[in-house]
Amino acid sequence: MLSVDLIRSRLANSLAGSESLESFEQWLSRESDSLRFNDAELLDLADSILNALQVYLDNLVDEKSVKAELLQILLNRDEVVELEVSFEFEDDHSPRIRPNPPKVAGSQIVVAFGALPA
Repeated sequence: MLSVDLIRSRLANSLAGSESLESFEQWLSRESDSLRFNDAELLDLADSILNALQVYLDNLVDEKSVKAELLQILLNRDEVVELEVSFEFEDDHSPRIRPNPPKVAGSQIVVAFGALPA
């Protein structure tokens, strides 16, 4: 049965090179399909890891960057980052200034709105 400790152990092994990131992602994706919504800690951990891995597997960041992100997830057991997002749809489509979400130390993952600068 999937548990926070099991995920953390497999993640540590993957970061140490005992298992490829791709293999770890496939395992976690398969195992997390059956998670129940009543275990918020387990869901949050699996989701944060899978999101970081997806960015890497989509070739948006390099291996060093995703490993730094995953290490932060592994080391910050109790740290939860929450962002509230709201969408407003208007007839006016002129560009607006977008908020800058906080960056996690050591993270190379960027949240972007609209087109990325050249």
